[in-house]
Amino acid sequence: MGGTIIRLFLRKDVELEKLPQEVSRWLVFLEFPVEVVVDNETPQQIWGIKGNLPQEISNDIMKSVAEPGEEYCPIIFNRDGVEVVVLWEANRLGNNYLLAPAGRHLLPLDVSLFRYWNSGDFPRRHKREEPRTLRKIANGGIYLADDLPGFKVAERTRFHYVVDCRRERRFTPLVSRSGIAIDGNAISILQILVEGLVEFVVSNVESLLKTGISKYFTAYYAASAMSLLFDRSRLKETDEVVLSAVFAAQQARKVPMLLIVEQSEIALKTWKDHEGRPVVIGRNIYDNLLKSVVIGIAEFPLPHEVLQSLPDNYLVPAGAEDVIHPILLLAQYEPTQVRYVPSTKGVFIVCNPKPKDSAITFSGIPVLEFPAELVHVSLIRFDLAKCWNKSNDAVQQWFSLASTIITGVGEPQRKKVEENIEHLLRGSEKELMFDIGPETNHQAISDKLSRQFTSQFQVDIEIPIDAIKVLLSARVISDDLWHWDNF
Repeated sequence: MGGTIIRLFLRKDVELEKLPQEVSRWLVFLEFPVEVVVDNETPQQIWGIKGNLPQEISNDIMKSVAEPGEEYCPIIFNRDGVEVVVLWEANRLGNNYLLAPAGRHLLPLDVSLFRYWNSGDFPRRHKREEPRTLRKIANGGIYLADDLPGFKVAERTRFHYVVDCRRERRFTPLVSRSGIAIDGNAISILQILVEGLVEFVVSNVESLLKTGISKYFTAYYAASAMSLLFDRSRLKETDEVVLSAVFAAQQARKVPMLLIVEQSEIALKTWKDHEGRPVVIGRNIYDNLLKSVVIGIAEFPLPHEVLQSLPDNYLVPAGAEDVIHPILLLAQYEPTQVRYVPSTKGVFIVCNPKPKDSAITFSGIPVLEFPAELVHVSLIRFDLAKCWNKSNDAVQQWFSLASTIITGVGEPQRKKVEENIEHLLRGSEKELMFDIGPETNHQAISDKLSRQFTSQFQVDIEIPIDAIKVLLSARVISDDLWHWDNF
């Protein structure tokens, strides 16, 4: 009887308890088991994924990963000789799948759903054996990698995929010890996977809308799905981050996840529908109410005065800022104006595509003229747009100080100098780590910062006391974007 024997000689300090489970991670699309023997123990049969057809493969994965009370939505497609099977944690609303994580908010929170879907369930999950992770790429039946470059879905997500390239050898990607290299073939495989998933989400969202789900929740639901697919927090390599951002911008523009104000009404749109028109980013006193309605906590129509308080082209936050941001960047949208509405304390940044005259920037952030009511504000920092206040005393003094420092340290250090000063201006008291009050020792703060800058740039730098005073008086407007898990 023929076969292959692989012997592994390990250090004594290596734990062998999980070796069979580790071996199972190496096996993809194998029709027969592999026997694993540790020392003289009884052989254990370890199977890879069984099946040839996508549906057979899907069924086998479901048996291996599903726990009682869990359900998965199978997404299966075949393009250009590449077969893809995706299992996305989900539940059902009639004939429609509700994809995790946002789908759970449409379902009654009974005991079983709370147990398996609630984010507070993480401690229970950690106590059990870690679930088998199936995010694999195969070619010719040979294991290649756990992840595609540029594609790592959000952590703690029950989401599994298998990509089988066996029938199309031209998609064989370059492989190194660290995984699949980013080359044209790997990007082609990623494009097939992402396009198929985005098309499914679009179809799923349209089906939910037809059943009567509100446009507010639908935008939040679609945005959550896109944020899960394009989660860049786990990507460490710059080229992978760029690849993910590019795919987010290209693919997510087709998804109906934007809530845009048009003539005092909120419309659900895709970026493809809205592209070329201004986008207004901001907030007012109704911000929390808007977010509560979007995710379904408050189930009532928005009052007329709320809708009237929002300017045309206002983008209602729906939770996909990490996906929308690269769309704005690639479309070359820039902040061009800041508006203030006293009656509702509304602060808004108007962004336009490819403005004729781009604003001066400092640390990559545009410098604009703010309304007189915001003269005390040095910086507005929303996730989708940022800008400095050209008329603010702190901005004027510290930008002038930056020019002086750059003259001394040289133009190549400009970026570093500007980043340091931006860090101070946006952090204010918290970053200085001093007790701020009537008895504040401005000289001590000045001395501390002077030493820090002198040490960092290796030239004598003195921070004036006046610069410290205006720094501490400056204010920053930010939007701590709302998430369900932080509610």
